[in-house]
Amino acid sequence: MHLIQMPMADTALEDEESAREFARQAGLGLATLTCSDIAEGNLTLPLALSAWLRITRIGVVGACSSLLGLRAALLEASGLDRDTEPVPLLTRDPQRALIGHATYVRGLIFRSAAHADRPTSALVEEALELLA
Repeated sequence: MHLIQMPMADTALEDEESAREFARQAGLGLATLTCSDIAEGNLTLPLALSAWLRITRIGVVGACSSLLGLRAALLEASGLDRDTEPVPLLTRDPQRALIGHATYVRGLIFRSAAHADRPTSALVEEALELLA
């Protein structure tokens, strides 16, 4: 049972501006979430994703692509090795894929900031500038 309605790609406006805005909303928002916020059974992450999808008018598939772009920017901004950093897997269920990608990117934000010895918010901002 899906508790949260997330727009699919065919019902949402998809463009580069929406993708960048989703990356901004998600990057800054994920940097503030705690481990308990992303724990299985906690609705904080699904509710946040739902809000970011609606604010940016992007679909689930586009949001996953946007998070992959944010991943690349975070790796570049932090200097982490692209070749050794895992890539999140897609699942058949787009909503589960989006939650998985968001959970992965949240962890990457904290790993990247630690690697670069910088505050998470500063690193996310730098990564977002790379996406502009």
